[in-house]
Amino acid sequence: MADYRLSGTVPRFQLDRRPNRSRLKGKCPKCGGEKCLTYYVDAKTGQPVGDEFGRCDHERRCGYDKRPTGKDVGDRELWVSNNEVYKAFRMQVQRDVTNYIPETEYRKTIFPDKRNVLFSFMAERWGEDKTEALFLKYNVGTMDLWGWKGCAVFWQVDKDFTCRTGKIMEYRVTEGMRDVKRVKDDYPHVTFYHSLKGGDYSLKQCLFGEHLLNFHDEKEIVNLVESEKTALICSIEKPGKLFLATGGLQNLRPEVMRPLLGRQVVAHPDKGEAFDVWKEKIEKNLFQYNIEVSDFLQKRNDVEDGDDMADFIIKLLKK
Repeated sequence: MADYRLSGTVPRFQLDRRPNRSRLKGKCPKCGGEKCLTYYVDAKTGQPVGDEFGRCDHERRCGYDKRPTGKDVGDRELWVSNNEVYKAFRMQVQRDVTNYIPETEYRKTIFPDKRNVLFSFMAERWGEDKTEALFLKYNVGTMDLWGWKGCAVFWQVDKDFTCRTGKIMEYRVTEGMRDVKRVKDDYPHVTFYHSLKGGDYSLKQCLFGEHLLNFHDEKEIVNLVESEKTALICSIEKPGKLFLATGGLQNLRPEVMRPLLGRQVVAHPDKGEAFDVWKEKIEKNLFQYNIEVSDFLQKRNDVEDGDDMADFIIKLLKK
């Protein structure tokens, strides 16, 4: 793996972006949620700037995001040399190599396993054979981690069939197996596989399911959703269509979207604020792409704010 290149100047006060279990968390001043406020830290000391400076994990429901300004930090300099920064917060500068997960390593997690809560739920709804084929197609693995049981591992395999990382998420069935949701409890049960390896890992994320572009004509419409679970459920419900996932509201970025340049894309944002966020990002940063933003969910009265296409499909199945 490449070494850190300790050069250049970096912002002294930044959001704590370390892996979840080592990230500093506190109580959100707005929504009152415990351990859901990620602090802004002083990169030289690794300590929070103050209890009120941070970003709430509940980006849509709460949206609290208070950044420290010059008057908040007194006479402390706003930019410092990367060499002065506390090791855990050093910026990776001009990295040449993107690290990857060896195929032999991620492939061994991909097998039909009813311990996988998401697999079990989908197999109950769409049949075990179809679900197994889908998980193999999208490279979805199974893992137990830190007491989390039957987690789904959404491996990010790019167009060149290189695995960038895997997002590990614990799910829980609800309503007597009629729905499945991410486990959040005290904090969201989600982490990335590369962060478990430690060391200096240069990560460049890609779209979940990006490798499937190789098997679809360039004239075919690419459907884009936010959640990996949503991509799977939409794909099994509409097997003739291609669904990819950004893996996050903010991942609609040029460096992630580049493989879709020149293709016709229909984006399906979650209902509510996500619709406006994606519209704005596309108009500002992805104007050279051929992307239509679907307002299907926005127009429906039977869909709640924050719901996505998977929620809509599951609600139909409950009737």
